[in-house]
Amino acid sequence: MKRGVVKVTACCLAGSVIFASTGLTAFAAGEMPLAGIGAEIIASQEKKENSETKKVIATGYDSLVIAQVDEYVNIRDEASTETGQIVGKLYNNSAAEIIGQTGDWYLIKSGDVTGYVSKDYFVTGAQAEELAAEVSEQLLTQSETSYRNRMTRKLASLQELEQEQQENRSRARMDFNRIYASYGLSGMEKENDAYDRILEQCKRDYEPQYKEEFRMQCDQVYTSLRDNVIAAIHGEIKAAYRHAREINRLLSRIRFSDSTYQIEIRPADNENGQFYEMLMASELDSKVLDNNGFDGQMSLLEDEFYMKYKDKIDLLTEKFMPPQEGDAQNLNAKRQEMEQYADYRNYLTFSMYERVEDEDGSVRKNHVDEMAGRDSGGEGQNPKYVALLAGFAMLYMQQSSRESKVRLVLLDEAFSKMDKERSEVCLRYARELDLQLIVCVPDERLQSLIQNVDCVYGFRRFQNQISMMHIDKGDYLNLLEG
Repeated sequence: MKRGVVKVTACCLAGSVIFASTGLTAFAAGEMPLAGIGAEIIASQEKKENSETKKVIATGYDSLVIAQVDEYVNIRDEASTETGQIVGKLYNNSAAEIIGQTGDWYLIKSGDVTGYVSKDYFVTGAQAEELAAEVSEQLLTQSETSYRNRMTRKLASLQELEQEQQENRSRARMDFNRIYASYGLSGMEKENDAYDRILEQCKRDYEPQYKEEFRMQCDQVYTSLRDNVIAAIHGEIKAAYRHAREINRLLSRIRFSDSTYQIEIRPADNENGQFYEMLMASELDSKVLDNNGFDGQMSLLEDEFYMKYKDKIDLLTEKFMPPQEGDAQNLNAKRQEMEQYADYRNYLTFSMYERVEDEDGSVRKNHVDEMAGRDSGGEGQNPKYVALLAGFAMLYMQQSSRESKVRLVLLDEAFSKMDKERSEVCLRYARELDLQLIVCVPDERLQSLIQNVDCVYGFRRFQNQISMMHIDKGDYLNLLEG
């Protein structure tokens, strides 16, 4: 503990300036200090009374001591550094009340701590008063600066918030005036009274009306969805089965070695599968959409079909009803759900199997998904190309009402792992499906495909230039034969 120069710390003497005449508050171990005044208890509070200690009767700053040390001074239970036990600490510029003296020692009290400290590390009387006054002035200056800084930051924050709110208000006004130009507002109004009056008028005059109108429209939408959408999905599922049968008929004529491929459609094994029976009910055949609308125009509400499948019909219809309230995120989620239930494919499971006829006439079904990774490269590509071409065929079949008969399919690196025989079968299969293939292959694959294509074009790239030339099929074959 060294005696230091008088270095005032405002936060340490704040309490002493205010409470010098009434005693000072110490802080015990584990408690928060009050303005740095007091001592931290680190041991027992039991003290021995020294018979040589005389009571000090003083007033004002004569009863006040202020520590002037580098860090802190120990408070002991006896006036001795040898026998006195440390019961607390008094930090630099902290203050305490003098309650007695013993030689070169003060008996002090700070809060709940009472003990002895050496006089060498303290100032009192006029010195303490002068120090307290100086600290009081510094504290006042620092408090004013701190308050001014806090208020400046608060003002800046409020100004930023005001600017943000003004920008939001301007955007809202522009949007409103763009949509409702008939009100004749400019958006530059200083006050918002005009807009508030419009809002109150709409709440008073239109909201009840619109609520009832919205309810009536929801009822109409519900009825339309129930009667029309269900029938439309039914028609699309039936069409999928028809297209599958047509493709299977063509596939049955295309043999890959000892096998053929077939497409299989089953009810979906997910949540949508619960609606399959209802969507495939024969009663819906009279309600399938045609070019002129519905055949029969029977309401589902009035017939046996609705009575039979009421729960499923109501459950599916609810999937298409938009929420009356909700934010943009919820509306978008609902829209995606509606699209999912409107797609007939989500009620079905599509698969393909290889039909193998053994020598004894028995037939085996090898599902393609179970064959994945089992067959060699070329054999493994067979079902992939069959499925791909079948998918394009079904897609174009659904668009058969269009005048255009173009059915283009572009295949890059086509039949890369298939031998000549399997490649020829796939090309012949595409012709059977009325598909127009554009096949891109490297030079080394051209030889195995050229006999089964109509025309050939070669492409070459040199640096950033690409050239194209027509290759005469006959000349190329003669070249190969020669």
